[in-house]
Amino acid sequence: MDQFKITVDQTDAHRLEDLTNKRNALQNLILISQNNPLVRNEELYQKFLKDYECTLTGLDRQCDSLREKYGLDASCDLYIDFQTGIVTKYS
Repeated sequence: MDQFKITVDQTDAHRLEDLTNKRNALQNLILISQNNPLVRNEELYQKFLKDYECTLTGLDRQCDSLREKYGLDASCDLYIDFQTGIVTKYS
Protein backbone atom coordinates (compact mmCIF):
# COMPACT_ATOMS: atom_id res chain seq x y z
CA MET A 1 0.00 0.00 0.00
CA ASP A 2 1.39 3.40 -1.01
CA GLN A 3 1.34 5.64 2.05
CA PHE A 4 2.94 8.93 3.04
CA LYS A 5 2.31 11.80 5.40
CA ILE A 6 2.28 15.56 4.96
CA THR A 7 1.56 18.34 7.41
CA VAL A 8 -0.97 21.05 6.59
CA ASP A 9 -1.01 24.40 8.33
CA GLN A 10 -3.24 24.83 11.37
CA THR A 11 -5.68 27.10 9.51
CA ASP A 12 -6.40 24.35 6.97
CA ALA A 13 -6.63 21.73 9.71
CA HIS A 14 -9.11 23.84 11.71
CA ARG A 15 -11.29 24.53 8.65
CA LEU A 16 -11.49 20.82 7.93
CA GLU A 17 -12.21 20.04 11.56
CA ASP A 18 -15.00 22.63 11.73
CA LEU A 19 -16.63 21.36 8.54
CA THR A 20 -16.28 17.73 9.63
CA ASN A 21 -17.82 18.46 13.04
CA LYS A 22 -20.68 20.39 11.42
CA ARG A 23 -21.30 17.55 8.95
CA ASN A 24 -21.39 15.00 11.77
CA ALA A 25 -23.76 17.13 13.88
CA LEU A 26 -26.11 17.65 10.95
CA GLN A 27 -26.07 13.92 10.16
CA ASN A 28 -27.18 13.24 13.73
CA LEU A 29 -29.90 15.91 13.65
CA ILE A 30 -31.24 14.55 10.36
CA LEU A 31 -31.25 11.00 11.72
CA ILE A 32 -33.10 12.08 14.86
CA SER A 33 -35.61 14.10 12.81
CA GLN A 34 -36.26 11.26 10.40
CA ASN A 35 -36.80 8.58 13.00
CA ASN A 36 -38.66 10.35 15.79
CA PRO A 37 -42.15 11.62 14.99
CA LEU A 38 -42.24 13.51 18.30
CA VAL A 39 -39.45 15.85 17.19
CA ARG A 40 -40.28 15.90 13.48
CA ASN A 41 -40.66 19.46 12.25
CA GLU A 42 -40.70 19.55 8.46
CA GLU A 43 -39.41 23.12 8.18
CA LEU A 44 -36.52 22.42 10.53
CA TYR A 45 -35.82 19.08 8.84
CA GLN A 46 -35.58 20.78 5.44
CA LYS A 47 -33.21 23.37 6.92
CA PHE A 48 -31.00 20.55 8.26
CA LEU A 49 -30.94 18.96 4.80
CA LYS A 50 -30.05 22.25 3.11
CA ASP A 51 -27.32 23.01 5.67
CA TYR A 52 -26.01 19.47 5.29
CA GLU A 53 -25.78 19.83 1.51
CA CYS A 54 -23.96 23.17 1.84
CA THR A 55 -21.60 21.70 4.43
CA LEU A 56 -20.77 18.73 2.19
CA THR A 57 -20.07 21.10 -0.69
CA GLY A 58 -17.82 23.20 1.55
CA LEU A 59 -16.00 20.12 2.80
CA ASP A 60 -15.47 18.86 -0.75
CA ARG A 61 -14.14 22.25 -1.82
CA GLN A 62 -11.79 22.41 1.15
CA CYS A 63 -10.50 18.91 0.41
CA ASP A 64 -10.05 19.77 -3.28
CA SER A 65 -8.19 22.93 -2.29
CA LEU A 66 -5.85 20.93 -0.06
CA ARG A 67 -5.30 18.32 -2.76
CA GLU A 68 -4.29 21.08 -5.16
CA LYS A 69 -2.23 23.02 -2.62
CA TYR A 70 -0.26 19.97 -1.51
CA GLY A 71 -0.23 18.08 -4.84
CA LEU A 72 -2.33 15.13 -3.73
CA ASP A 73 -3.99 12.74 -6.15
CA ALA A 74 -7.78 13.18 -6.23
CA SER A 75 -8.35 9.42 -6.26
CA CYS A 76 -6.69 8.76 -2.90
CA ASP A 77 -8.20 8.68 0.58
CA LEU A 78 -6.98 11.26 3.08
CA TYR A 79 -6.98 10.96 6.86
CA ILE A 80 -6.16 14.02 8.99
CA ASP A 81 -5.15 14.43 12.60
CA PHE A 82 -6.76 17.78 13.40
CA GLN A 83 -4.48 18.44 16.38
CA THR A 84 -1.18 18.00 14.53
CA GLY A 85 -2.27 18.79 10.97
CA ILE A 86 -0.72 15.53 9.75
CA VAL A 87 -2.50 14.17 6.70
CA THR A 88 -1.95 10.54 5.78
CA LYS A 89 -2.68 9.57 2.20
CA TYR A 90 -3.62 6.04 1.20
CA SER A 91 -3.74 5.16 -2.49
